Amino acid sequence: MKKFTLLSAALVAAMGANAQIMIDWNEEGQYVFHAEDFIAEGSISWDEDEAAFVCNGEGEGKIMLNLDGKTIDFSEVASIKVVGSWENGEDSADFGPGAWNESDPLGTLVINDALNGQINAWWGSRYDINYTGVADKGDFAGEKYYSISTKVDAFYFTARTISEGEGEEAVVVGSVPGYVYIDEVVLTKVIEKDPQAISIEMWHNWTAWDATAEIDTEKPFYGDDNVGKNIGAGAVVLGTGNVLGCEFADLTGYAGIYIKGTPGMTLRLLFNRPDMEGGSAPITECNPVCDENGECNFMFTELTNAEIEKFGAAYPYVHLNSVKTPWGLPEGVESVKVQKFNFIEKGSEDAVETINAAKNADVMYNVFGQKVDESYRGIVIKNGKKFINK
Repeated sequence: MKKFTLLSAALVAAMGANAQIMIDWNEEGQYVFHAEDFIAEGSISWDEDEAAFVCNGEGEGKIMLNLDGKTIDFSEVASIKVVGSWENGEDSADFGPGAWNESDPLGTLVINDALNGQINAWWGSRYDINYTGVADKGDFAGEKYYSISTKVDAFYFTARTISEGEGEEAVVVGSVPGYVYIDEVVLTKVIEKDPQAISIEMWHNWTAWDATAEIDTEKPFYGDDNVGKNIGAGAVVLGTGNVLGCEFADLTGYAGIYIKGTPGMTLRLLFNRPDMEGGSAPITECNPVCDENGECNFMFTELTNAEIEKFGAAYPYVHLNSVKTPWGLPEGVESVKVQKFNFIEKGSEDAVETINAAKNADVMYNVFGQKVDESYRGIVIKNGKKFINK
């Protein structure tokens, strides 16, 4: 097997005694590991003829990133995606988020930090990981979760073991045999957020779902941030698939949302709304559609449904639970991408409505509903039409 290929001779010399690996990101903000960057131990070995790792079923084993005693800086890692497949005598499948099959030879993906210990362990073939989604949560439910790590000293897949007995008396008696084909492990770099971006950091667990809500500092929030990624139908863009009443981003201080994405794409925006008669926190679903340029201005004045309308009043808060793609995508489209999901500041809603009406030919607006002059460079709206001001 080839040695770990991340280090150039110059980089090794520059590191000196630190033995610290810095990732050399490509122009797309990614770094890719291949099968030859890993080594195996225990019940797992490398099969040269099959060009795959093979688990012999005889107990514990690992497929490990060959760090050669060094640590690697994961502080800029936003996500980890494992591309590959597995098979045994009974079944086979590609790796994919949420996949689960007891005949999968792999058990968990484990990442360990030299300072804080284990960051997390992801089960089964669930290897499409929002790495920053488990960012430095400290102690939670008796476990320590860290992810913004500058010193990852172990990155490995475990064999799926078979045990007899329960609890502390359980004894490993074997493991699931089969082949594991690792094509790529893709790290994606954290990108600098637009200052007006609605991000996963705005979501929290709250003590209530109404206007009295406060952040629950004892309970961390774990969610997905797939802005800028190609995703399929029924996927989470921001938030979680749970759509729970007390998991939300408080957007009360804003007038609306600007969306830039795949032309013709529909989004499912799921908002908390007050309970009318007690018992639960109803969800309002709104479905803005991106125009032929992939853009949409969704104003919170549109947050109405039959229950709200019958009371004849808007409510004094906006709680966004989750942002998801619909179950069906535009015709001929296999995946969509939300490139921007930004808030529109209060005070600009009149400007956005003016954009939608666009009756004043002498006034230009940017995509956030802000008035601009001829010196502004970028997409502008004038007389009801969008164009690029160069």
